[in-house]
Amino acid sequence: MAVTPVARLDDIVSWTQPAFGLWIASAHGAHLGTIERTSDGYLAISASGNTVGVYPSLPSAKHALLSTFPRLAPRRPGFTLLIVTALIAIAVIIFAATVFEEYFA
Repeated sequence: MAVTPVARLDDIVSWTQPAFGLWIASAHGAHLGTIERTSDGYLAISASGNTVGVYPSLPSAKHALLSTFPRLAPRRPGFTLLIVTALIAIAVIIFAATVFEEYFA
């Protein structure tokens, strides 16, 4: 069975710096939020305008901002396999019940 590589957040999210001390995050054309350099540190603001927090470094502010988006986090391939297997099992049970019902009827 081949394992499909899971995209990293760095591969999904695009960061632009339109002005000094300002970074904008987006993914698939959607605005995720901004980070602004202030005298207190790096201020992370979500796309809805809520303050995520102030952080001592740009990487920590980026991490905090992206952690508010669980859908962007890479999914575990095992979970997807579990769901697919369960759906196949349910389909087989329904098919078998239908066949046996017609056989014994």
